[in-house]
Amino acid sequence: MKKLITCIACTSLLAGLASAQPAQPSSEEFSRKGRWEVYGFGQAAEIFNVLESDADVLGGGLGVGYHPWEHFSLRCDLGVSSAKFKFEPLFSGSEKTEWTTLYMGNISLDYHILKTPLTPLITVGAGVGWFSEGVGTTFDQNIGVGVRWDASEHVFARAVVSGGVWENTNQEHKGWAALGISLAVGYRF
Repeated sequence: MKKLITCIACTSLLAGLASAQPAQPSSEEFSRKGRWEVYGFGQAAEIFNVLESDADVLGGGLGVGYHPWEHFSLRCDLGVSSAKFKFEPLFSGSEKTEWTTLYMGNISLDYHILKTPLTPLITVGAGVGWFSEGVGTTFDQNIGVGVRWDASEHVFARAVVSGGVWENTNQEHKGWAALGISLAVGYRF
């Protein structure tokens, strides 16, 4: 009985919120050009080093973006992630695991393929990061594909799957490849 009441209450709440949303403009009226946005994001990634180690990364952060042109946006993200490194040296045979915190800053350019509230997108970016446990400074370059949905005049969501290359200044762990997913929800003004 409690589950039924909870289900009815949630459905009523969602129906109320949906009816309170302003009408979405038609694609002729819809424009992102000249608009700013702020957002929060969550991300998960698997980072691979073919020779000896890999890492699981889970975290999130905040970002700001601007749409200088109709189909393009520039974004800047600042994030903090927990990273679990698994080292398997080629000749020692013993596995070692270390936890560290990764602080990252990225700048990206997004291309929104359609001039509609729901559009596929392509993104390219670069950034720099620091590990709390002295693993070295990391530079990354990435490219991704995803989808963006402007649910109302101000609220949007974005999901991106990306791959990239990470280069580390530490001689022991020089380069990695990464595959990840990022989900963001934000406010456009």
